[in-house]
Amino acid sequence: MSEAIIFILVFLIWIICCFAVLVAIGLYILRAVAFQKLLRKYNYRKSWMAWIPYAQYYALADAAAEGRPTMKLFSADCPVWWFKFWYIITNVAAYLPFVGPVAIFIFKMFFLGSVYRTIYARVEGRTLGSRTALGFFSAIIGLIPIIKFLHYDSSKIAGCEEKKPAEEAVPVPLIEAVKAPAQEAPVSEAQAQAAPVQAAPVSEAQAPEAPEATGNAAPEEEKSEE
Repeated sequence: MSEAIIFILVFLIWIICCFAVLVAIGLYILRAVAFQKLLRKYNYRKSWMAWIPYAQYYALADAAAEGRPTMKLFSADCPVWWFKFWYIITNVAAYLPFVGPVAIFIFKMFFLGSVYRTIYARVEGRTLGSRTALGFFSAIIGLIPIIKFLHYDSSKIAGCEEKKPAEEAVPVPLIEAVKAPAQEAPVSEAQAQAAPVQAAPVSEAQAPEAPEATGNAAPEEEKSEE
């Protein structure tokens, strides 16, 4: 085999690996966007967890539970933390030969599939039984939940709207105290005696009239000077 053929094969393998990495990054971004859209539809406050590996599974299960302590696995009620942390068991099982791949497949299909079917039933207004098969297939084929979550509209799910805090009512006595006019403090007898007496203003009608000057006053003054 010539060096040219080896170089071409190595170059083709490098191109395929780069293309596979770009596709994986693109699918991860698309998956994170779809998960974040669904979490916002649930009005989940930590929707940013959709961008963190494994934390996105926790956020999906937490949003799907809607505060309930249990979730349905087929017809049995199981603790909700099983659905939040199932991936820890699969990571441990990955080191087990032969049994590891089977355990990963079973745990992922049952627990993640149950979360998906709960979400589908809640958003689409269907029963859990009618979404069981689709939920389990979604856990195996990762493109199914991405397409469905992106297809959903952006409206909030009924019962998951953000509740605004009620305005604090002002107590009635406080309102009456604000509206009531200010009352003057009582004055003691000592203060009343010490206070200066102010003269009452005299009106123009009560003021004494000044005497009118007569015309004889000037001649009398002249005679006296003489």
